[in-house]
Amino acid sequence: MTVVADAGPLLHAHWVGASAWALPRGPIYVVPEVWLEVQRNDAGALRYPCLRRVPSVPISRSVAAYKLDAGETEALSYAVAQAGPGPALVLCDELAARRACVKLGIAVVGTIGLVAFAYRSGRIGHGMAVATLRRLPTEGRLHVAESLIEQAVSDLDLP
Repeated sequence: MTVVADAGPLLHAHWVGASAWALPRGPIYVVPEVWLEVQRNDAGALRYPCLRRVPSVPISRSVAAYKLDAGETEALSYAVAQAGPGPALVLCDELAARRACVKLGIAVVGTIGLVAFAYRSGRIGHGMAVATLRRLPTEGRLHVAESLIEQAVSDLDLP
Protein backbone atom coordinates (compact mmCIF):
# COMPACT_ATOMS: atom_id res chain seq x y z
CA MET A 1 0.00 0.00 0.00
CA THR A 2 1.25 3.48 -0.88
CA VAL A 3 1.06 5.80 2.14
CA VAL A 4 1.02 9.55 1.42
CA ALA A 5 1.13 12.17 4.17
CA ASP A 6 -0.40 15.58 4.50
CA ALA A 7 1.27 17.94 6.99
CA GLY A 8 -1.23 17.60 9.84
CA PRO A 9 -0.62 14.05 11.06
CA LEU A 10 3.16 14.45 10.73
CA LEU A 11 3.11 17.59 12.87
CA HIS A 12 0.45 16.56 15.40
CA ALA A 13 2.04 13.18 16.05
CA HIS A 14 5.46 14.78 16.38
CA TRP A 15 4.25 17.43 18.83
CA VAL A 16 2.87 14.78 21.20
CA GLY A 17 5.90 12.51 20.83
CA ALA A 18 3.95 9.80 19.00
CA SER A 19 5.60 9.68 15.57
CA ALA A 20 7.88 6.73 16.32
CA TRP A 21 4.94 4.45 17.15
CA ALA A 22 1.90 6.14 15.51
CA LEU A 23 3.10 6.55 11.94
CA PRO A 24 2.55 3.51 9.70
CA ARG A 25 5.44 1.13 9.19
CA GLY A 26 7.17 1.31 5.84
CA PRO A 27 7.73 4.28 3.58
CA ILE A 28 5.50 7.33 3.89
CA TYR A 29 5.64 9.54 0.82
CA VAL A 30 5.75 13.30 1.33
CA VAL A 31 5.20 15.60 -1.64
CA PRO A 32 7.22 18.85 -1.91
CA GLU A 33 4.41 21.20 -0.86
CA VAL A 34 3.72 19.17 2.29
CA TRP A 35 7.46 18.83 3.03
CA LEU A 36 7.82 22.63 2.93
CA GLU A 37 4.74 23.16 5.10
CA VAL A 38 6.04 20.77 7.75
CA GLN A 39 9.51 22.31 7.54
CA ARG A 40 8.04 25.81 8.12
CA ASN A 41 6.10 24.63 11.18
CA ASP A 42 8.60 22.23 12.77
CA ALA A 43 11.42 20.67 10.77
CA GLY A 44 11.90 18.09 13.54
CA ALA A 45 8.76 16.35 12.31
CA LEU A 46 10.67 15.38 9.16
CA ARG A 47 13.44 13.47 10.92
CA TYR A 48 11.72 10.09 10.91
CA PRO A 49 13.45 7.57 8.61
CA CYS A 50 10.16 6.28 7.19
CA LEU A 51 9.50 9.62 5.46
CA ARG A 52 10.42 9.76 1.77
CA ARG A 53 10.43 13.08 -0.05
CA VAL A 54 9.04 12.52 -3.54
CA PRO A 55 8.82 14.75 -6.62
CA SER A 56 5.65 16.57 -7.57
CA VAL A 57 3.17 14.94 -9.89
CA PRO A 58 0.75 16.78 -12.17
CA ILE A 59 -2.32 17.94 -10.28
CA SER A 60 -5.19 15.60 -10.90
CA ARG A 61 -8.29 17.27 -12.36
CA SER A 62 -10.45 15.14 -10.10
CA VAL A 63 -8.55 16.42 -7.05
CA ALA A 64 -8.37 20.05 -8.25
CA ALA A 65 -12.17 20.15 -8.33
CA TYR A 66 -12.21 20.06 -4.51
CA LYS A 67 -10.30 23.35 -4.13
CA LEU A 68 -8.12 22.17 -1.24
CA ASP A 69 -4.95 23.87 -0.07
CA ALA A 70 -1.77 23.31 -2.08
CA GLY A 71 -0.34 20.57 0.15
CA GLU A 72 -3.55 18.58 0.29
CA THR A 73 -4.05 18.94 -3.46
CA GLU A 74 -0.53 17.73 -4.19
CA ALA A 75 -0.74 14.84 -1.68
CA LEU A 76 -4.08 13.61 -3.02
CA SER A 77 -2.86 13.97 -6.61
CA TYR A 78 0.17 11.84 -5.71
CA ALA A 79 -2.14 9.23 -4.14
CA VAL A 80 -4.35 9.19 -7.25
CA ALA A 81 -1.28 8.85 -9.50
CA GLN A 82 0.07 5.97 -7.40
CA ALA A 83 -3.23 4.09 -7.16
CA GLY A 84 -2.42 1.99 -10.25
CA PRO A 85 -0.16 -0.68 -8.68
CA GLY A 86 -2.20 -0.91 -5.47
CA PRO A 87 -4.33 0.98 -3.01
CA ALA A 88 -3.24 4.27 -1.47
CA LEU A 89 -3.71 5.57 2.06
CA VAL A 90 -3.59 9.29 2.82
CA LEU A 91 -2.69 10.54 6.30
CA CYS A 92 -4.79 13.68 6.71
CA ASP A 93 -6.69 15.56 9.41
CA GLU A 94 -8.42 18.27 7.34
CA LEU A 95 -12.13 17.55 7.01
CA ALA A 96 -12.50 18.85 3.42
CA ALA A 97 -9.54 16.77 2.23
CA ARG A 98 -10.83 13.70 4.10
CA ARG A 99 -14.19 14.09 2.37
CA ALA A 100 -12.43 14.40 -0.98
CA CYS A 101 -10.53 11.18 -0.26
CA VAL A 102 -13.76 9.33 0.43
CA LYS A 103 -15.35 10.62 -2.78
CA LEU A 104 -12.21 9.73 -4.76
CA GLY A 105 -12.10 6.22 -3.27
CA ILE A 106 -8.83 6.81 -1.41
CA ALA A 107 -8.43 5.38 2.08
CA VAL A 108 -7.74 8.09 4.67
CA VAL A 109 -6.78 8.16 8.34
CA GLY A 110 -6.04 11.06 10.65
CA THR A 111 -3.92 11.46 13.75
CA ILE A 112 -6.66 10.15 16.06
CA GLY A 113 -6.99 7.03 13.92
CA LEU A 114 -3.23 6.51 13.91
CA VAL A 115 -3.16 6.56 17.72
CA ALA A 116 -6.12 4.17 17.91
CA PHE A 117 -4.49 1.79 15.42
CA ALA A 118 -1.21 1.85 17.36
CA TYR A 119 -3.12 0.81 20.48
CA ARG A 120 -5.17 -1.89 18.76
CA SER A 121 -2.06 -3.34 17.13
CA GLY A 122 -0.27 -3.55 20.49
CA ARG A 123 2.39 -0.91 19.84
CA ILE A 124 1.26 1.09 22.88
CA GLY A 125 -0.81 0.44 25.98
CA HIS A 126 -4.22 1.81 26.86
CA GLY A 127 -2.88 4.49 29.19
CA MET A 128 -0.50 5.84 26.57
CA ALA A 129 -3.26 5.88 23.94
CA VAL A 130 -5.67 7.77 26.21
CA ALA A 131 -3.02 10.26 27.33
CA THR A 132 -1.89 10.89 23.75
CA LEU A 133 -5.44 11.38 22.46
CA ARG A 134 -6.17 13.87 25.23
CA ARG A 135 -2.95 15.81 24.51
CA LEU A 136 -3.69 16.18 20.78
CA PRO A 137 -5.81 19.36 21.07
CA THR A 138 -3.30 21.13 23.34
CA GLU A 139 0.29 19.97 22.82
CA GLY A 140 -0.56 18.46 19.44
CA ARG A 141 -2.38 21.60 18.26
CA LEU A 142 -5.02 19.48 16.55
CA HIS A 143 -8.17 21.52 15.98
CA VAL A 144 -10.82 19.05 17.05
CA ALA A 145 -13.85 19.09 19.33
CA GLU A 146 -13.25 17.72 22.81
CA SER A 147 -16.26 15.46 22.30
CA LEU A 148 -14.49 13.77 19.36
CA ILE A 149 -11.44 13.07 21.54
CA GLU A 150 -13.62 11.61 24.28
CA GLN A 151 -15.48 9.48 21.72
CA ALA A 152 -12.13 8.19 20.43
CA VAL A 153 -11.09 7.34 24.00
CA SER A 154 -14.39 5.48 24.55
CA ASP A 155 -13.97 3.62 21.25
CA LEU A 156 -10.44 2.37 21.96
CA ASP A 157 -11.60 -1.02 23.17
CA LEU A 158 -14.29 -1.57 20.56
CA PRO A 159 -13.56 -4.33 18.05
